[in-house]
Amino acid sequence: MGFNYLHCQKAAIKTSNTGVEEAMNWLLSHMDDPDIDDPISKDAQASEQSVDEASVQTLISFGFQEDVAIKALKASVRFSYVIYRF
Repeated sequence: MGFNYLHCQKAAIKTSNTGVEEAMNWLLSHMDDPDIDDPISKDAQASEQSVDEASVQTLISFGFQEDVAIKALKASVRFSYVIYRF
């Protein structure tokens, strides 16, 4: 089974790159969406990038400020996405 590269990118973004199974489930349930072939905008990537609140609270309990914890978690998601692409 093969999937379009753009569709796979969207699935990874929409599921916050949480894993292959989640991305596959998203892709299978959205493959007939009318906007599935629309290009990914930078704004869409930024707005879809959310962080797990439990992870934020864990980092805060380690002494990090909330804004620093959120920024670090978003950076780790972006890094994982880049690694996943290669």
